[in-house]
Amino acid sequence: MDTNAPAIPPPPQPSLPWRIGSALVMGFVGINSRIFMNAANSTEVHGLDRFLKMLDRRKDSERRRRGLITVSNHICVYVRIALLPSEKF
Repeated sequence: MDTNAPAIPPPPQPSLPWRIGSALVMGFVGINSRIFMNAANSTEVHGLDRFLKMLDRRKDSERRRRGLITVSNHICVYVRIALLPSEKF
C-alpha cells in the first residue's frame, strides 16, 4: 500500500431532515411489522428463549470468542423487529 497516497475523507454526515425521515420510516416499518406479525398472523417461534439467552450472554464484547451468525430469509428485518423484544435492538 502506498503511504504517500492521499487519505480518503470520511463520508459526509446525513442532513438533519434525512436523519429525521430515516427515523420515521424505521419507526413506521417497526410498528407495521409488529401489527402484521402479531395481530394479522398466527406466528410461532421455536427456540426464541434459547436465542435471547445467547444474546444476553454475548453482551460483554470483551468475553466474546467468536462471531454470531444467524440464518434467515429476505424478510429477516421484519421478523426481527416484529418478534424480538424491543430491548434487544
